Amino acid sequence: MSHYRHQFENLKPDEITYDKHENLLTVRGKSFKVDNAKIAFIDALNEWPERNTFENRPTGSRIQIDSKIGDEVKIGQNCTIGGYGFGYEFYNGRYYRVPHLGDVVIEDHVTIHNNTNIDRSVTGTTYIGQGSCLDSNVHIGHNAKIGKYVLIAAGATIGGSAHIGDRTFVGCNAFVKQKVKIGSNCTIGAGSVVTTNVPDGETWAGVPAIKIK
Repeated sequence: MSHYRHQFENLKPDEITYDKHENLLTVRGKSFKVDNAKIAFIDALNEWPERNTFENRPTGSRIQIDSKIGDEVKIGQNCTIGGYGFGYEFYNGRYYRVPHLGDVVIEDHVTIHNNTNIDRSVTGTTYIGQGSCLDSNVHIGHNAKIGKYVLIAAGATIGGSAHIGDRTFVGCNAFVKQKVKIGSNCTIGAGSVVTTNVPDGETWAGVPAIKIK
């Protein structure tokens, strides 16, 4: 895939996208027909150096050095912020790991409790909004967007590219499927499995989660 990078001067990783169904790789608006779009995307991203340098905190937490941490952010013990996300593509009898070249942005006044993991994005940003609080053992997947003043209780998992709106509460051990969007001012019950989008202001619970009147 080196010819893609050299063809476009000053190309950035977030200027590459792919369409798996049409097998198209799009580089800065120009599309190329390929045999396997996701594998082509992985190969293209592998042209860039990995961002795997971390700083260690006294608490045992590790933070990728180019993560953007706001003012008055509290980080507990044994957290990992900015590590590789869980992304693989099976092709020709093996799994190919998706490079993660993006970053993590944590806004002001966020609180992160112990043993929580926030993965950096493939491209772009994994984002935690101002004033949000993440309890212990929370996992935030790559490219997820967490709004402002969100509460996420212990053991919850937010899948990759999921969006959580402002002032929403996610209960203990809940799971939000990747790419699902939950609106603002919502409540997600403990242990729920959210597999579809949730409109603003609603309460959902159960496995799979449904609206609670």
